[in-house]
Amino acid sequence: MKKKNLVKRNFGEITSDQDFEERCTGFHKGCAIGLLPAMQIQEYERVNTKTHIETLEQLDNKAGTLPMFHSWVNVTCHPEWLKYFNVDPFQVPTVVFYYPEK
Repeated sequence: MKKKNLVKRNFGEITSDQDFEERCTGFHKGCAIGLLPAMQIQEYERVNTKTHIETLEQLDNKAGTLPMFHSWVNVTCHPEWLKYFNVDPFQVPTVVFYYPEK
């Protein structure tokens, strides 16, 4: 019986091109990336950000061996990712689906 090659999941924040490679493009599979405004001034903002991150992490954990990976970007600190994915700042929080082979 052949053993499946299992890929170690690497959920986390994307802060650089290297993170993007390690958490998304390096797998050559689909990647759902949460674009989150990480404003932390008000308590509800902290709770919202935490909830969004936890939801993405749960989805990544549930994906198991499926070829789907999840991560997130703090677009407050890294707005360049909005341009990369062609997302208007008024559309966040949102999730983009990136498939490097297409």
